[in-house]
Amino acid sequence: FRNDPSGVLFCTDVAARGLDIPDVEWIVQLDPPQHPEAFVHRVGRTARLGRTGSAVLYLTPAEDTYVHFLEVQKCHVVPFHESMDAASLSQLSEDNDAEGGDGDHGDELRQRITLKMKKAILADRATLEICEKAFLSYLRAYKQHRCSFVLPFEKLDIGGLARSMYLFRLPRIAEFKKMRNGIDFERDTSVDLMQVKFQDKAREQARQRKIQKASENPKRFENTAKTRMNRLKKMEKRTARANRQQKELFQAVRSHSRPEEENEAIEDQEELAREAQLLKKLKNPHRRGLKRRDHESDT
Repeated sequence: FRNDPSGVLFCTDVAARGLDIPDVEWIVQLDPPQHPEAFVHRVGRTARLGRTGSAVLYLTPAEDTYVHFLEVQKCHVVPFHESMDAASLSQLSEDNDAEGGDGDHGDELRQRITLKMKKAILADRATLEICEKAFLSYLRAYKQHRCSFVLPFEKLDIGGLARSMYLFRLPRIAEFKKMRNGIDFERDTSVDLMQVKFQDKAREQARQRKIQKASENPKRFENTAKTRMNRLKKMEKRTARANRQQKELFQAVRSHSRPEEENEAIEDQEELAREAQLLKKLKNPHRRGLKRRDHESDT
């Protein structure tokens, strides 16, 4: 990549530190970094040794609080439309149109890219599975984000994320059971995903054998799904029981750690309650099975 005259390098935060590639003009961040230090390291791959460079961070409207978080951490950022780079890119686009560019903008360009991507995905099942794995990996990373207090998982546009990764269906995961009705995603029923094959013949043969076993013994796979559900329910019950035991232990420790005056006050209240209960019995001797003559003899 260093020897190429131009190019685009797709990478994770692994490349945010330790790489010295000269003349990097743009750093494009498609997700908010875990920490402001990571933000600094990311943008630090450009504008090195006195050179110029630019960096942009994509955020959804629900993630705008992250901008204030960076400001508090002394990382000053400005909206892209207010930057000088926006004007230069706009001029570059106009020059491209004047030189006879394809003229595709907005929805037309997005539609062309979507068709090409879906065609490439359906050509190999391995690519289809990679898209689903990338989707699940992003969800897991977002849910465990260190800045979850400004990036709540509940506000993530899961449907938009699935469309951006060109999924034809949402994977079946436990997290979606409670929020599936709130996900704006429509499954593409025009494609039969079972007919998508691996280009690798060995992997495709293994898949066909698995399909054959499932058709011969469908209950086996149904029982496997039920077993997983039962295992999840047991885990939930075990967690609830552990939380309840922890709460009881906390209350027991708290009661032993009370001041002596508070314990005496509680004992006085309990004794007063017992006396009040006894008074009710004396007023109604027949309610608790007391004989009237015993009651008269006591009085």
